[in-house]
Amino acid sequence: MLARPELEAAAKEEKLAKKQVRGTPPWHSFYGGPKNIAELAQRMNRGASYAILYREWSERTHSVDAVDRILTHNSDGPAVRGLRDATELNTTIEFAITFAIDAARCLIRYYRPDEKVSFSSWLAREIIPIRRKILRVEVQTGPKSANPPRN
Repeated sequence: MLARPELEAAAKEEKLAKKQVRGTPPWHSFYGGPKNIAELAQRMNRGASYAILYREWSERTHSVDAVDRILTHNSDGPAVRGLRDATELNTTIEFAITFAIDAARCLIRYYRPDEKVSFSSWLAREIIPIRRKILRVEVQTGPKSANPPRN
């Protein structure tokens, strides 16, 4: 496909990019673009989103923070969390809603700038009240044993 005349410039750019990296170069690195996702996020003014979504969640996925992940410190003292701690769903749900609203705002701002005010009104009238009704996941622990088992 890159042999087509209309894609000649893109084919040359791909060859240049391939010389700079091992494997397939990321699309965003072409034409002097950012070399990695962190730089791309910074250029798109989304550095904080990258730090939260990619870096932190990637560390979770790859068990970089395994000790932090399993220990919890509450008013009862340090304890071990279950492997499938459902309380993290609260953060995931909140991020999903926030990013969906942000994406919608970006689309409105770009494609329908005259409708920013009506979008904000719709959001306040229709979406925010529903968002407030979303139940939060809470993990309840059973009563403490007066005599914990000894090894």
